[in-house]
Amino acid sequence: MISVDVSILIPMKNNAATLEALLRAIEAQEFDGTRETIIVDSGSTDGSLEIAASHDVQLSRIPPEQFHHGSTRNLLAARASGRLLVFMSADAEPASRQWL
Repeated sequence: MISVDVSILIPMKNNAATLEALLRAIEAQEFDGTRETIIVDSGSTDGSLEIAASHDVQLSRIPPEQFHHGSTRNLLAARASGRLLVFMSADAEPASRQWL
């Protein structure tokens, strides 16, 4: 059952330097629909987990050896409930508040 309009999906490992700005930019989006942000971490040791936990995200962890670009994104998609899926890199940042 679809419960949100958009699921924003982020694979992550050691992205503390960029994660706070990304999550704040996602939260600041001027978007009339509903959204969820889902992160799968594969072994961060740099404070990324604490940053993610301080935001409204669904956070899961996998062992580093289980990370693969395709299968990790499939895992993110399987956990999503959005009608639309938006895949983000943890070191990217939306260019504007109207990005979404």
